[in-house]
Amino acid sequence: MFEKLKKNILIIGISVFLIGVFVFYLILLSYKNQNLEKIEYGVNDIVVYPKGYNHMVLIGDSRAKDWHNSFSENINYINLGVNGQTSIETLQSFKYNVDHGFKPQSVILQVGINDLKCIGFERDIDITKVCINNISEIIRICTSNDIEIIYTSIFPVGKPEFVRKCFLWDDITRYRILEVNCEMKKIVAEIDNAYYFDSYLLLKDMNDQHQICQDYSRDFLHLNTEGYKLLSVSFENFYLSKY
Repeated sequence: MFEKLKKNILIIGISVFLIGVFVFYLILLSYKNQNLEKIEYGVNDIVVYPKGYNHMVLIGDSRAKDWHNSFSENINYINLGVNGQTSIETLQSFKYNVDHGFKPQSVILQVGINDLKCIGFERDIDITKVCINNISEIIRICTSNDIEIIYTSIFPVGKPEFVRKCFLWDDITRYRILEVNCEMKKIVAEIDNAYYFDSYLLLKDMNDQHQICQDYSRDFLHLNTEGYKLLSVSFENFYLSKY
């Protein structure tokens, strides 16, 4: 009986270890696939936007993509967010489409977390600086083409999963999120037809400004339905107050 118990414990231990390795591999894969610096035009690199739409578009990463079905009929928009996009990937797709005649009235931008989450993994480049430059270039393209741009500050994050915390996450990233948001707020303030919507302020924990309020968190990086409801109501009031 004792031998059988030892065998079962060994099997359980090996199973837990293998599951942990698999989870680590999936998270690592999501980091290694991030394009952080180079614009590389290729068939699979560009997201081609729909033709003929001239109202409001929401672009960026999965946080943008998940921001849907919570606006009222007062906000006429389409969601062009893409899972996993970094700031350079959003920039290259947006630039390509604008160069090919895409010209909406307004752009809502939510991007940057997929750059900054790599700070604990990618040590060879100044990710924060690259992220700021890419977002600034998207804003420049908008203003140069008479497109209204609304930068929504990068959302705060939650508590990292065990594997991410041990191997891939650097808590300095929480400060880098604030650094990017602060810099973009200053940049936007000096540009006509550009606006700063402080989504970070809405979502942060009142007791810890570096972390998201758990009421609005689905997981480490993403918002739940309540988080998006809060954002949508606040954004709509913000946007309509401009007119």
